[in-house]
Amino acid sequence: MRKLLILLLVVFVASFGFMGCDPADPEEIAEEEEKEPEEDVDEEEEELEQAITHAIWSEPDGLFNYCEYESTYDLDAFNQVFDGMMEADPHADLELNPNLAEEHEISDDGKTFYYKLRDDIEFHDGEPLTAEDVKFTFEWMCHEDYIGPRASYWQHLEGFDEYRAGEADEVEGIEIISDHEIEFHFEQVDASAVYYVSTWGISPKHVWEDIPVGERREAPEMTEPIGTGPFEFEEYVEGQYVELVANEDYHRGEPELERITVEVKSPDVVRADLETGEVDIAEVPPDESEWDDYEAHDELALEYYPTNGYQYMGMNLRDESIFSDHAVREAATYAINREGMVDGILDGLGKVQNSHFSPNQWAYDEDLDTYPHDPDKAEEILEDAGYTKNDDGIWEQNGEPLEFTLLYPTGDEPREQAALIIEQDLQGIGIDITLESLEFATLSDRVFDEIDFDAYLMGWSLGADPDPTGIWGPDERFNAVGFVHPESDELMEQGLRTTDRDERREHYVEWQRLLQEEMPYVFLYADYEGYAYNNDIQVFEPNPWNIWYDVHEWYLE
Repeated sequence: MRKLLILLLVVFVASFGFMGCDPADPEEIAEEEEKEPEEDVDEEEEELEQAITHAIWSEPDGLFNYCEYESTYDLDAFNQVFDGMMEADPHADLELNPNLAEEHEISDDGKTFYYKLRDDIEFHDGEPLTAEDVKFTFEWMCHEDYIGPRASYWQHLEGFDEYRAGEADEVEGIEIISDHEIEFHFEQVDASAVYYVSTWGISPKHVWEDIPVGERREAPEMTEPIGTGPFEFEEYVEGQYVELVANEDYHRGEPELERITVEVKSPDVVRADLETGEVDIAEVPPDESEWDDYEAHDELALEYYPTNGYQYMGMNLRDESIFSDHAVREAATYAINREGMVDGILDGLGKVQNSHFSPNQWAYDEDLDTYPHDPDKAEEILEDAGYTKNDDGIWEQNGEPLEFTLLYPTGDEPREQAALIIEQDLQGIGIDITLESLEFATLSDRVFDEIDFDAYLMGWSLGADPDPTGIWGPDERFNAVGFVHPESDELMEQGLRTTDRDERREHYVEWQRLLQEEMPYVFLYADYEGYAYNNDIQVFEPNPWNIWYDVHEWYLE
């Protein structure tokens, strides 16, 4: 059985060549002997350079701030720049530990959070961190001009509605007690809020306060982030890389690594770059043969685990779309060979997905229907719904054929393969499909901003708390498919009204079953997330929650 973590001894073999020559002068030999130790020192220093390169598959959008980012590619590029008041330990059931705050308390009724900040924290530009910066960060996302995806995270704060509507100058529920003390007051228990408030990356008020909220995404400061984290931003070359350098004044000690480069790489070249040492860390697509090679490599290590997320086909549910008909969505789910995707794309290193939640999350329902691959049943569903096949073998109704365009991102080999399987399977039952590939940023704009799509392929990386409101709330930007259902809204709300995990799970199980009945997505698969990396890197422990945890302690040996 494959081990989850393979650490292999690195063996360096130095070879030296000699040229034929006349016997050397003894003084020349002495000079050479004096130089050799100096050369050895240079080689050792080069080997021990504390710098790593992390490869990502697609270019980031350049939204390098916790308040605005939308993709994991951006998060990988800036996560090390920011810190939250607390830090969740991925190796201890996400227990919250002090970070920027040295004290944290929750009131008996669960509706007030208190934080006392350390008084020795500075932003990378030397300005001190105060409670004003904390309040500013959260009010950014509550502002009426904020178009990012996270306003709903804070919707239960006292005064949120008034501030969001532009009727108040501040969020009443964020109370500054002193320069280094702050309280958050909620109108009701919000079970997910304690995690998000505690761990959210804090932005500097003095950098952003003079820039209108609606213009911050386009401001140059967005791609020159300043935080309090272990690494400082140095350079961003769009479409190529982000360069970070160690924060020598980091409050938990100067990082061991001097530099981190986050570089955009095609999956096709990552393997070779890992083997040559040009890349030190990379997420690697599930491929049994390649993973075996990584495990057998003397200078690389491999770790993998079930990802905390999934891949899906989103469908436009609005009236003008063929997917407004539940029968078409149900037929598509039966027609697409999701089991074949797991076996063919992932080499069996994953599982068919049937829920918004991942098996890593405590709210996951293991008893959901599986909708196995059944093309005959798919055609039966369409026939029962009143569709007939035309002369071209395409299902139609009232003269309107079942045809659509499927958008998918370039540079992501698993999704490219999934698109081809979906095309083959749906064409096979008589649904006409056209494939269109787009750069990820363009695809994101088409889906989430312009709502200009029939269907698309994407994936979700899920948070530590299972609250799905940020994706499935009726007014949420990420609810691009347009799923609106009163029962869904009520179940999500009930899941936040108690901190009792068993009670929350009951509501979320019921919500998952409703979602499966309505079928706003074709849930595709959840793969195993694998990281191949230079096994000279010490302390690095990939995990489903935060691969950059304890990055200030990483070092090359």
